[in-house]
Amino acid sequence: MSDKDHESGFHKFRPLCLSLLQKPSIDTLHKLTLQVEESDRNELQNLQDHILFPFQVYLKEPSSNLNYTISVIDFIRNFSSMISIKTFFILKDILNSLLAIASNMKNDTSNEDLKLSIVSCAGVMLKSSTDEVVQDFYGESFKLPVSHLIYLTLEWAEKEKSPLLKSSSIQLLDICLERKSGQFKQIFLGLLPGISSRLVKICQDSSLQQASVKAAALKCWGGYVVALFSDEAVISIDATIKENAKTQLGIQFKALQGFSAHSEKRIRDALFTIAKLIMNNSWTSLDNCKYEILNILILNNESDNSLDVFVKKYSENKEELCLEVNNILHGLVKDLEKGLGLFSEDKLLQVISLLHGYIKFLAKIENESSFFVSKIHIEMLMQNLVRLAQFEDINNIKGVHEIATIHGSQKIFLLNAIFSNETMPIESKPAKYFRYLTNPKLVDNFNALCQTLGKMENFTLVVEYLSEELKNLDYFKREAMHILNQIILGNVDTENSAYASLIDTYLQTQQNSNVLVKPGQNIEATKINDHWNETLLAIEGFGYILAKNNNETKHNITHILFYMISNISSSCSFGTAVLYFSLYDIAKGQGKNIQELLADNIEHLSRQLNLTLRQRTLSLPGIDTLLKLIINISYKKEKDNCIPNDIIDSITSLTLNLSLSEEGQILQILQLILVIVQGYQDNFNKTHAKIKEKDNDIGSITRLISKLEKERKIEFEEIKKAEESLDNCEDITTEDNFETVMDNAVDTEKLEPNFDQKFLKICLDHVQHFVSMRAKPRWQLSALDIVISCLDLLAHTPEEFAGERQETFLPLVHQVWSSLHLLFKSTNIFIVDKAFDCLLVIGKHARDFVHKRVVTDILPAMVKFFSTLDLLVKDRERTRTLAARESKRILEKMITGLWDLLALLDLSPIETDPLIHMIVQNLVHTNGGDSNHIREKLRPKRSVDADILELKLGALVSPVI
Repeated sequence: MSDKDHESGFHKFRPLCLSLLQKPSIDTLHKLTLQVEESDRNELQNLQDHILFPFQVYLKEPSSNLNYTISVIDFIRNFSSMISIKTFFILKDILNSLLAIASNMKNDTSNEDLKLSIVSCAGVMLKSSTDEVVQDFYGESFKLPVSHLIYLTLEWAEKEKSPLLKSSSIQLLDICLERKSGQFKQIFLGLLPGISSRLVKICQDSSLQQASVKAAALKCWGGYVVALFSDEAVISIDATIKENAKTQLGIQFKALQGFSAHSEKRIRDALFTIAKLIMNNSWTSLDNCKYEILNILILNNESDNSLDVFVKKYSENKEELCLEVNNILHGLVKDLEKGLGLFSEDKLLQVISLLHGYIKFLAKIENESSFFVSKIHIEMLMQNLVRLAQFEDINNIKGVHEIATIHGSQKIFLLNAIFSNETMPIESKPAKYFRYLTNPKLVDNFNALCQTLGKMENFTLVVEYLSEELKNLDYFKREAMHILNQIILGNVDTENSAYASLIDTYLQTQQNSNVLVKPGQNIEATKINDHWNETLLAIEGFGYILAKNNNETKHNITHILFYMISNISSSCSFGTAVLYFSLYDIAKGQGKNIQELLADNIEHLSRQLNLTLRQRTLSLPGIDTLLKLIINISYKKEKDNCIPNDIIDSITSLTLNLSLSEEGQILQILQLILVIVQGYQDNFNKTHAKIKEKDNDIGSITRLISKLEKERKIEFEEIKKAEESLDNCEDITTEDNFETVMDNAVDTEKLEPNFDQKFLKICLDHVQHFVSMRAKPRWQLSALDIVISCLDLLAHTPEEFAGERQETFLPLVHQVWSSLHLLFKSTNIFIVDKAFDCLLVIGKHARDFVHKRVVTDILPAMVKFFSTLDLLVKDRERTRTLAARESKRILEKMITGLWDLLALLDLSPIETDPLIHMIVQNLVHTNGGDSNHIREKLRPKRSVDADILELKLGALVSPVI
């Protein structure tokens, strides 16, 4: 462009530029800024000398205030970003002025904005300069200003508190490296020690919280090291200087290696980038950093390809690499041994991550390495892993429900989970808590390490060592089993022979635990606690082993399932959750669901259970769980039979044990019989619900026809029996004894009990005697539960409904009555409460048979019992006690049930009057004489009872106005 063109183009900027030369003003500067922003960039490119001239003059001797100076520098920065600086003079002149200003300013926070403007302006100008200008910038004549600029930049980057200033300073260093040209290497080689050490200090600054700044400093350090100390660059460097620089950079890189396990991903990625740069460009010049590089690559999750490159670089000397890796692993294990309990969480995470990474790396060179062939190495590694995995039992301060809530899970009821169509979320599996692995990240890394061991070719050696140790360990057995389970989880070889011996070792855990159970000891004394113990870990391990669908383990599956189920009490939600997920793993491995898995093995499980009961082995805590599963699975498998045939054998064995066992086992046997009876009751209810549902599907006309047909058959059978009886009358005259003939007639008419009636009669015959054992209230309560369920079920079998023959039901009621009526005189309110439940069942089905007995044996005792409850409720000193609260609950429950009993037995007014009087008298006291409130609570079923109630209310309660 000619001078004339320059003059015409500059014409519109001239007034403002002259004004800024003569009298600097912030308003004028803003106007010029707007004018520049609205102008064409090509035009600005040609006029850069003219437009920047007023500012070059001003920066020589800044005469205005600080804000104006900053605005000038910002204008130069913005203007430079819009053009390409074509003359070195502009860059040199402005930079010299900026360096002079920076040198004269005070070190306080008030100058942070000015420093930021200077750094930003220098970076933009250098980035916008043409290649010729940059080459002059890195020329020998400008060496001192460049060094001064780098010094100030590093000073501010290290010591200033502003993260933005730090970041901008590092960015300026990056721009200097990016635009390297001319004498760059000669100038910056001397500056490398200062640059690298200052950048390392920035990275190690604990007060700096911004991860982005530290990541930028790391990348900047790596860029300068590779640019100035690559394998090609060091050829021309003096040997002494090279050796000193190599040592210093090695120390710095070792310090930076600590960031490889940093919590911030940006920092880890930046370090990983540096490691790859040095490996690819400075492998020889920085050969003292090889294993620091390996550490960083190992700790990075995306470094597989880089590790392959690392191994290739050692292709000619793999023996040295294997030896060094073995030494590093040995050193890490020793560090773990010495520092366990002393390490911070971050340090422990780094050690575990390194150990994991080196074991993974060892898989790449496993054939050349001797680490997993050496028994000493394996022993040291396993011993320290076992110590690291030490469990921390927290159930001392928190119950299962609290643990489940903390872990974000829910309490699992095994049968509901197995027979539901939904899969329980994995979060419901009980968590493990460790002494040293105190956060989820540590646990995940440790488990990943163990699973990597499972993928090694020497998997069998590791498993054999730990299996052998399990037999010898007195302490840390749980920890060894946890490690084994994780190793199994990581193994991908489904046909490994090590599984068979491991199964035998795990099954031995049952025998060891059973030794601790003394004869006659209660199940509750030895039940599995709500924390991870050897048995639960063995169950978890079986889930992982059988999920592999190994051919060698298939023949053991029944024994394993029996072990798993029989060792978990159904009352322990913690244990049942572990059992559920192990069964789920096994079923999934075999392509089934849990119901199908159990159904395939239910016959063997039933036989094993009966064999166990015959041997009187009642110490297993999960016999109740096994019984429930067998009953429920068999119900589905055997086409809705309420009770499987094998369970009859179980009942026989239990009742035999009931008569032969010691005192400590009686309650357990009663509870097991109750489990069977309740299982029968559940299945019975399901069957009747299906029948009812099926009947509902049939039309009303069809139901009517079916009913008439049934009645016709009954009438036909009665006529047939009458005819047979007339035929038999001809033989009466030949018989001498009339009573004998009648007895024979009765015997011929008596029906043979069916399967269900025999089963329920067996239970009642052996259990009813325990109802009267006053010294053992827990026996009484369990026995009453069984009697209530059996009588109610028996009354729903053929010919046993109320009003029918009841040839089995009524004799049993008669037998039970002698013990039952005495319970209403007991001082234990819970016994009386349960006895009343039993009375309601008997009254519902026996009715007239027990009418007189209830009036003579029960009602007087109940009146007295209501008086006792009334005293407990009224006792002010015991108002907040458990006894008072339970008394109130039982009283309200019995009052509600009493109306049903009066209606069922159709008691006369004379018989019911004392009871109603006592009830009203009690409610008058507790409700303050409010007759309306009493009427809401008392709702008699019969009108006669309602009339008596109104009379009592009128006599005992004053009207409420």
